[in-house]
Amino acid sequence: MKRIPIFITQLSKRKIFAMIPLLFWMIIVTYAEQLNAAKHDMWPEDDIHEYVLQDFVFTWHQKIFRVAKISGEVLLASAAGQPIVAPVKVRENANFNKVTVLFSPNFTIRSDIVGDITLSSVTENTVTFELSLHNFCRTSMMMTFEVIHSNALELKVAYRGHSNPNMPFDSACEHLAFTMAKEPDEYLMGLGTQYTHLRLQDRIYTTISQEQGHGRGLQPLTWISNRLGKGTGGDETTSYHYVPHIISRNNRSLWLYGYHYAHFDLRQRDKIIVITSQPSLHLRLNSGSSIGDLLREFAQAFGTTKPLPNWVHRGAMLGIQGGEDRVRETVKRLRALNAELSSVWIQDWIGTFQTFLGQRLLWNWQLDKKFYPRWQQLVQDLKDDQIAVISYFNPRLVHRKCEGSCRLDIAKNKGYLVKDRHGLPILIGNGGFNFAKLDLFSVPARQWFGALMHQHAQDSPVKGWMADFSEALPYHARMADGRNGQEAHNAYIYEWAKLNGEVIDHIDDGFVFMRGGTLGSHKYVHAFWLGDQLTTWDRYDGLHSTIIGLISSGLSGALVNHSDIGGLTSIHIPLVANIVRDKELFLRWMQLNAFTPIFRSHEGLKPWLLHQFDSDLETLHQFVRYSRIFAYLFPYRKKLVRESQEEGFPLVRGMFFAHPQFKESWHVDDQFMLGDELIVAPVIHPGTVSREVFLPPGCWVEVFSGQIYNLSTATRLTVEVTPHNIPVFALYNSESHDLLEEILNTVGR
Repeated sequence: MKRIPIFITQLSKRKIFAMIPLLFWMIIVTYAEQLNAAKHDMWPEDDIHEYVLQDFVFTWHQKIFRVAKISGEVLLASAAGQPIVAPVKVRENANFNKVTVLFSPNFTIRSDIVGDITLSSVTENTVTFELSLHNFCRTSMMMTFEVIHSNALELKVAYRGHSNPNMPFDSACEHLAFTMAKEPDEYLMGLGTQYTHLRLQDRIYTTISQEQGHGRGLQPLTWISNRLGKGTGGDETTSYHYVPHIISRNNRSLWLYGYHYAHFDLRQRDKIIVITSQPSLHLRLNSGSSIGDLLREFAQAFGTTKPLPNWVHRGAMLGIQGGEDRVRETVKRLRALNAELSSVWIQDWIGTFQTFLGQRLLWNWQLDKKFYPRWQQLVQDLKDDQIAVISYFNPRLVHRKCEGSCRLDIAKNKGYLVKDRHGLPILIGNGGFNFAKLDLFSVPARQWFGALMHQHAQDSPVKGWMADFSEALPYHARMADGRNGQEAHNAYIYEWAKLNGEVIDHIDDGFVFMRGGTLGSHKYVHAFWLGDQLTTWDRYDGLHSTIIGLISSGLSGALVNHSDIGGLTSIHIPLVANIVRDKELFLRWMQLNAFTPIFRSHEGLKPWLLHQFDSDLETLHQFVRYSRIFAYLFPYRKKLVRESQEEGFPLVRGMFFAHPQFKESWHVDDQFMLGDELIVAPVIHPGTVSREVFLPPGCWVEVFSGQIYNLSTATRLTVEVTPHNIPVFALYNSESHDLLEEILNTVGR
């Protein structure tokens, strides 16, 4: 009798039968992937058309299409026999309120009515193809490729011909679907700032920048917020900063031009589908030998963030409110403890009032002389002490506690406000009060508000401000240039960034930072911050989400980014939610931010409920310690800022950026690199005493313990964590290692 293998005899029958469905599923998945791969290469032996334009070979058969470089590298190919462009019927299933919109779109791509591809025309650097539409509402689609250089093509698609009067109107005529093949393990990243999922997969991402919501998937808070506030809880894909730009592990990238939103359907492993919100498409395809090549392409097309002023590196950017006396006393106390301060961020220079959500700012853009009776002298005194003052602006106006004429009344009388279709100013509810919004598409309105910001900087030597709240534009709005709110939504964010950039350029060593962003807006500001996170630990809207946000945003232009230390939003509703910032969360967030480009504190919406940097002596002394660590890394960060200007590389990077050859590096979303020399592994769970880290090959030193890890290959290992430090690894004998050794010998390990 043939002997049964020992490992089988050790398995119970129950375990064997339990494994059968898993094995069956693995066989099906493997077969499906092989079938899809075969479909990608399903080209007949004859009737293939080919045209060579410079470095690219265009190949087509019927409606199947492929673009490859002469060297053989495929830049674009049809997926599973589908045309790369087709009409698409869209049901967006949008859930609106005046500030946010949540989409649950359904698509029907009409590949069935797309006819054969024919070559239409050629020029020195373009080739145009026509795709017939079988008796549909348009006669055909025109598809034009333009060679930018040997690694880049642009594609423009538009309908051709008039509507067919014999065919009923079909909404598919108002949209386009772009479909391209991808490899199952061709990981995708980007799309601006993503907070919950670093790798883009399994979801539809709608590229509309907006208030991201409170919770973003954290339950039950998100469910309650979305039911009570029509989308104010957001979901796992909502973001303040969407950019239609994706990067692939296979060193390909794609971006869409323009500010109309699009739906990126990435639910299928073998294809990328982009659904436009208008009947045309303009995109760019790029290839390179590294992620760095792709980021250089993006920077050459859209620029880089403005150079970060040197004074920002000098230490903590202290967020403090409550009036002149409190500002002076706090700065004096920190100076006495040898804290390093670059600046004081005073957002309540305009005054505050209370709502059920917490303390809110008075957006009347007038100095609150009760809070700051000697504002100019305060700013000058801090400047003399080598501490810059940063203030606050946004494009909203309220009618509260005005001294003399309210800015809102002036803007209303001059016609500077966003209006509805009846020509009346729109008032938007915002947690207990209403505000109006400046129409940035009105040239006189821009000039008026820009002059107001410039005068503020002239009256006192402030160095800049936070430029907040550009994302909430109602869809039913009508702008001065004729666009509606849907068409202007993302463009409004761009215009707000542009206005701030124009004003800040008149301030010597000025500095402005935003949370909202869209395609190309980054070139008008010096930095971004990640928005209004909850004071929680989670990956949806808490501390962990800021790590993912830091990594993802840098792939789409936000080269300098950071978050509020400790988060912003606290929610205290009896029997529903009690989300407040405790000491441990504040300390862990502070330790993380010391190794990011900017080290800035925020008191939060309800400061009296939240742990602050000076709530107790231990926290205060740790804040001082980390302010000094941050300041001491200035030479290293300055080198990275210079690199960001020259190459378009972000300061904060995912592990995949420098080590893409390791598949696992594309999965790591709970640690990051500052440049190529420092690996930072934040603590993302309360009560942590150890954590696992991913280290690439090289000689790495954990800077707080001094432990050396000399690795020949990528490794996962577990390290201890102390209450006062997070694991930070420096390349042995690198510049950052030497700097950290020097400062830790002074402030202690």
